[in-house]
Amino acid sequence: MTASNGVRIRAGDKEREETAERLRDAHVDGRLTVDELQQRLDQAYGAAHLDELPPLVADLPRPTPPVDDDTRTRRRRGWAGPPSALVLLVVVLSVALVVSDHPPFPLLWLGIAWLVWHRGSFHRRPARPRF
Repeated sequence: MTASNGVRIRAGDKEREETAERLRDAHVDGRLTVDELQQRLDQAYGAAHLDELPPLVADLPRPTPPVDDDTRTRRRRGWAGPPSALVLLVVVLSVALVVSDHPPFPLLWLGIAWLVWHRGSFHRRPARPRF
């Protein structure tokens, strides 16, 4: 690469390492043999200017950025979670207790089951990547 005044820009360690990493990835993917990898790595680490690095990876596919699967980390829309569900349960049970003559035990058990079921969906942590 050249600057606007025609001067070639010197390559730094960061650019050399990025190129070397792409070359290693290509070798792992089976796109480069050991000899090709070694030859290109020698050229990459010996590169003095930025314009010497792109030809080393020009015939390799561009790396694709990792896809962030946020389905596990996405919060549920709507209520804030178990605290608001607990308030709703207490209100429903209180109304049922005032309106009816007998304690609302079936509603209590249904409410507890509902809270337990929702607890898992509101407090899941994203899975750690396994290496």
